[in-house]
Amino acid sequence: MTTLPPDAARLLRDLTHSLPMALLRTREAVVQRFRKVLSRHRLTEQQWRVMRALDGKEGLEISLLAEQCRILLPSMSGILRRMEQRGLVQRRANQADGRSVCVALTPAAQALVERIKPEVVAVYAEIEQLLGKEKLELLYALLEELEQGLSQGGS
Repeated sequence: MTTLPPDAARLLRDLTHSLPMALLRTREAVVQRFRKVLSRHRLTEQQWRVMRALDGKEGLEISLLAEQCRILLPSMSGILRRMEQRGLVQRRANQADGRSVCVALTPAAQALVERIKPEVVAVYAEIEQLLGKEKLELLYALLEELEQGLSQGGS
């Protein structure tokens, strides 16, 4: 753990300039663009994450799917139940490990993903136009570097 000087509290950034708040505001601005697309198709952000993770795959084990989508397992259970009721996913026993369950997109869900992709690509193009390709790639690289550094840093 880093040792801070006794007057470190006064070095604390204003809330509007704190990294967590900047990331939250930016996330919300970005996600809002995608929400507009998803709401037209009656999908939540979490459902779209699940569909993106399963797109082009035979299926994924539920805990791996939850990890990839950054969704807690208890929440994932409810999301999958609602998606299953809507005919978007199907569950089946994992062939490699009969104790676990895999989830896959239904043909209807795969067709929906294909219909939504151009709209999502258009949102990405809008973001790229705002920042420019080089800055956007730099942003991805910096975010990944920060995530890896904090993950490896422990506590």
